[in-house]
Amino acid sequence: MKNFVIFQKNFYFKHLLYNILNISTRGRTVPYQCQVLYDYTPQNPDELEIHVGDIINIIEMCDDGWYCGMMEKENQGETMEFGTFPGNYVKLLPS
Repeated sequence: MKNFVIFQKNFYFKHLLYNILNISTRGRTVPYQCQVLYDYTPQNPDELEIHVGDIINIIEMCDDGWYCGMMEKENQGETMEFGTFPGNYVKLLPS
């Protein structure tokens, strides 16, 4: 994922998100949700800035240990952030 995108929530976006989150990856249904254990400051424009306690919807778990995901942007309530983040900075939540 090379693009960092902020989406406005609306009907189209919710429909698109529903379809994205119902994909299957390597035989496992994604998404998972995870909770952030450690703060992470992005090193590249495609990465999410994450903070302890944030909840992220995982879209893809990559072989290199990085995840792609979406999360609501704090203080902006109506926007979502999409990007990559280190998988070892989060714990998976029970589904």
